[in-house]
Amino acid sequence: MHKKSTYRVLALLLALGMLFSILNTTAVQASGTVDAFGQKEVAISIDPTGAGLTQPDVYLAELKIKHNTPYTYPNIPVTLHLIAPSTYGTVKGTVSGLKVCDVDPTPLKDAEVNFWQGGSIVYTTSTNAAGYYTYAIPAGTYDVEFVYSGYINFLETDVQVVGGSTLTIDGALRPIAPCLSVVPTALAQTQTPAIVTTRRLALCNTGAAPVDVELLETPAAGLDMVVELILDDGTVDNGIGIGGDLEFIWVNRFTPDPGVFPFNLDQVQIYFDSEGLCVVGDEIVIVVYENTTGNTNPAVGSNWLYSYPTTIKALNAWNIYDLPAPVELNGPGDVVIGVIALEVPGSSYWPAAIDQTTTQTRSWAGWWKSSPPPDVPTLPPDDTWTLIDAYFPGNWMVRGFGSNTRYSYIPLLFK
Repeated sequence: MHKKSTYRVLALLLALGMLFSILNTTAVQASGTVDAFGQKEVAISIDPTGAGLTQPDVYLAELKIKHNTPYTYPNIPVTLHLIAPSTYGTVKGTVSGLKVCDVDPTPLKDAEVNFWQGGSIVYTTSTNAAGYYTYAIPAGTYDVEFVYSGYINFLETDVQVVGGSTLTIDGALRPIAPCLSVVPTALAQTQTPAIVTTRRLALCNTGAAPVDVELLETPAAGLDMVVELILDDGTVDNGIGIGGDLEFIWVNRFTPDPGVFPFNLDQVQIYFDSEGLCVVGDEIVIVVYENTTGNTNPAVGSNWLYSYPTTIKALNAWNIYDLPAPVELNGPGDVVIGVIALEVPGSSYWPAAIDQTTTQTRSWAGWWKSSPPPDVPTLPPDDTWTLIDAYFPGNWMVRGFGSNTRYSYIPLLFK
């Protein structure tokens, strides 16, 4: 008897096609007794709000029939297809979060999506793990807002939602963080010693948070601060020598800005001209001195630091000599760089190229009484020592280049 009655209840429910709207519930929805060879109708109320359902979707549940028989019957699957009224429209989209400086958008999970009307939030939802949302709302005009902690709110105003339509609104939220850039991206300046110049650097923050800035001078990767020691204008006007009977020395006295000390002298450049009757392979010695006395005569108080024997490499060109070991110059004061011509051909020989356009009165020359010169060529030579301007006003075409690896603050003026 019980078996037959229960089957009739099951058949009745299937025939009615009623859908059970509360998920995973144990509450009694209907009860009673079904008489032998009889049937009992059960009215099942379908109320999506009872299950907290407000948005179009497919929801699943099961209807369990509890009875006092020894038999077991499977639960009845219940499927609810919840659709929006024709007067509703759907708004969907993806919410992502940008990294600093508005790059690399990444989907935001649990971002808040608010629908505003009349200055109040009337509907709200959130995004899933893919940053996706979809929501059905009555037709009308809304402001759609995306909110996520640590980001600037995104607001799309005057969104027109039409019944039966689907509208896509995506949003990329900017982080509440600074985004700093600098214009220009590099600074370069050419100037003479003892002159202070001003360059402007624009610090631009396009981010959504302030940033504290401190500028420090540090060595660039693989590139040190260059110290240039140059007196000439790059043009040869004459060649000077003493006729090839004794070794001849010519030097330039440079006075770098005190702020560049200490630095290392890494390279010396010397111009050799064919009209001076030089020959590639002629032997020379590059010499370096330091003088911190402040005397304009480089022989007074100069300390010899370095000698580098080498040869003339090319004519009518700058000869570039990278010193095998850098010369440390601690200053402040003068750096004296010179050349000793070791060739004594006994005839005309004028190895010292000179620029005579505008003299700097810093070029000196001399020679010794006997040959060869001393291994430590202290200044002045024991025979003759003179400012070359006494004979040929001009500047020797001898240059020096160094590198500075200091760390210091740069004084900046912000306007």
